[in-house]
Amino acid sequence: MSLSLQLSTGKSFRLGRCGLQIDAELTHAEWKNLLASLQAVKHAYHCSLADVISYGQARFGIDDVALALEQLEFDLSEVTKAEAIGLLEFDFREKHQLTSEHYFILSRLDAAGRTKWAKLASKEKLTALELKRSIEAGRVTRLAEIQANSGQGSGINTIQGVAFRMQQWEKSMGGTDKILHLPLSDRQNLLKLLTPTIELAAKLEQSLAN
Repeated sequence: MSLSLQLSTGKSFRLGRCGLQIDAELTHAEWKNLLASLQAVKHAYHCSLADVISYGQARFGIDDVALALEQLEFDLSEVTKAEAIGLLEFDFREKHQLTSEHYFILSRLDAAGRTKWAKLASKEKLTALELKRSIEAGRVTRLAEIQANSGQGSGINTIQGVAFRMQQWEKSMGGTDKILHLPLSDRQNLLKLLTPTIELAAKLEQSLAN
């Protein structure tokens, strides 16, 4: 199965599972146009999947759509994301001209919240991450502040960020007890990775005792 990708100049290309066949000779402007088209395809994917799923469910039923998605081996996370985006009407998405990542975040809000934050995201040109953190904070939050709060700044903040991510990792693994019952080879690898940090902590502790 292949699709046709057409430039504004009229040149078209076959887009298939194995890639894009470029038979024509492109100018630099046409090449950049093709690159921009692929970027647009990337941004449109989840929104398009959302619309195809919504149409299928309305036309053929939920069970038929679920079976088709399973037969075509769609990843569950991709489908879940698309179905969330599908909660936002096409006209809403078209009006605000954001990315699928923005729409996925907005899908978790009620109608009033979606409208409010979509307008702010568009007006303030928020990235998807900035939008997510802004909603959590209840105010517009920029990347620099997000990085500082997550330990991506400088000095002690970086260490705090590393410690925070370490705590998150420990929780995601199921806590200390689960980690201590990992297979032997996994525990050996973990110990090897953590040893430099353990040694540094021991030296810091020793320096405080002096």
